Amino acid sequence: MISGVYLDEEEKKFLELPDLTLRNVEDLTIKYEFQQKNKIFKTNLGPPLNLGDNWLNDVVNTASDQISDLFIGVPKTKESHMIIKDIKIKNCENLNFEINSPWLYVNRSCKYQNDGTEFSNLITIKKSFITNEELKTAEYKNLKSELENNFSRASIIISE
Repeated sequence: MISGVYLDEEEKKFLELPDLTLRNVEDLTIKYEFQQKNKIFKTNLGPPLNLGDNWLNDVVNTASDQISDLFIGVPKTKESHMIIKDIKIKNCENLNFEINSPWLYVNRSCKYQNDGTEFSNLITIKKSFITNEELKTAEYKNLKSELENNFSRASIIISE
């Protein structure tokens, strides 16, 4: 469930859950690692890999005439790292992205590391709801547009 896709046993690498029997109210940290082979698909220019994150679908997929508030999740932070071994993605710095709003903070960075490429995502949900009034503001429309154009619809082409 955490990975968003079904994982075979050999793809599951690490899972660390906090002690949920404690009655203390505190932030929880869940750490996990998994490995998937060949998440790329075919194009005429080489294999691409989608960098989008389905955590942001609710923010991006709103109707222009929506009449209700938008629930985007409980406040939380998700940090993820994807390493493509032995390949240096050309111009990966063009995919670096950051936006801060009253509802979300989103940051994606790309860097070269040990003959490979690492993509890091940090997504923080600051508020559970975007009110209907806020959905009509220029600030929300800018957030939606920026996420659509620079985060959700981002892919890389792995060329030789």
